[in-house]
Amino acid sequence: MSDSTPDPDAVIRSTAARKRVGLDAVAALLSRSGIDPDEIGRVERVRLSDYQVAVRGEDGEPTVLDLEAASLVLSPAWTTGPEWVPIDRPPLARPRFTGTVRKVAPPTDGLSRILVLPDPQIGFRLAEVAPGRFELDPFHDPAALGVAVTLARAARPDRIVCLGDLLDLPQFGKYRQEPGFAQAGNAAVEIGHRWLAALAQLASDVVVLEGNHDARIATYALDNARAAYGLRRAGDPPESWPVLTVPHLLRLDELGVEYLPGYPANVVTLAPNLVAVHGSRLKLRDLLGDEAVSAIQGHVHRVGVEYRTVRSPKGTRTRFAATPGCLCRIDGSVPGARSGLDPRSGRHVYRPQDWQQGAAIVTVDPSGERDPILELVPIVDGVATWRDRDYLGTPITLERG
Repeated sequence: MSDSTPDPDAVIRSTAARKRVGLDAVAALLSRSGIDPDEIGRVERVRLSDYQVAVRGEDGEPTVLDLEAASLVLSPAWTTGPEWVPIDRPPLARPRFTGTVRKVAPPTDGLSRILVLPDPQIGFRLAEVAPGRFELDPFHDPAALGVAVTLARAARPDRIVCLGDLLDLPQFGKYRQEPGFAQAGNAAVEIGHRWLAALAQLASDVVVLEGNHDARIATYALDNARAAYGLRRAGDPPESWPVLTVPHLLRLDELGVEYLPGYPANVVTLAPNLVAVHGSRLKLRDLLGDEAVSAIQGHVHRVGVEYRTVRSPKGTRTRFAATPGCLCRIDGSVPGARSGLDPRSGRHVYRPQDWQQGAAIVTVDPSGERDPILELVPIVDGVATWRDRDYLGTPITLERG
């Protein structure tokens, strides 16, 4: 290497030293200006410059000083909206469970077992927890969703049926819009996907009924953006799900989960003498009048059952109409006619609702010769009680386990 060729290591050291000096100048400028780095949304432009000034020393002789200057053009953080954690798509790993779960023996004599899960109404609102800091406040109950997965593992059902209102979708509803709804849709989609992915690993047949809340997104497109209604991805066949539908957003075909659209006409037959619907009735006696067989419905968010014994060509038969409750929160957080909002934080106002959390486990005879056996499973404070045992679950959240 000749004397005229610069030493590469020296050039690197010089460049690094200059960058450190420049960063120190920027930090000093922010400190003098009283700007908190956390309040900076984006740095538009940075200019660093060298210059020399001559000053007179104490001895009266001029002295030349080498100085650095920095100038910044900034955008404040509030121009980019509230900060929240982006969502990554999770791998379809096995769900985690809390404690040891005793598996119940499967039914014998040709009977089958069905786990029925009502109304999670998965959704969030963005709520302010500190100045400029927001978090996702759920409508669903993460603990109740986890309990449902544990019940599936313990009961070993042949089939899992979700009664509808899987997603709440308040952004697309007809009621008053809250500012915290707008940016929370993707989080709800992610939770719905994770929950169904966990259930799909525990039963070979998982069915989701469309509820009135699930239908909101397609109805919204039809009413407000008709050109977007029914749009599909390039190359998708006509029988595939349009983009603005729950099964497409939750990738249900990839999970092997069946989705039954067409609320309120949709129905799933669990046995020749038993059906499940999301439902539009508020009273069980009306549901008994609608169906000639036993029926389970969601929609009302209450736990209850009503029986009716009648004559039939095969003798005396007993039918029931049942509702197993819900898996959403029951403290007033779900948007509705009786929910209230605190404008200071964007959170709901606490008000217990006359709802109950729960699930149902039904043992059926596929031939329809025997009446179905209904077991209502209450869930209280994140604990399900079934056959004299308590079952806990790992809450379904956006955090990776």
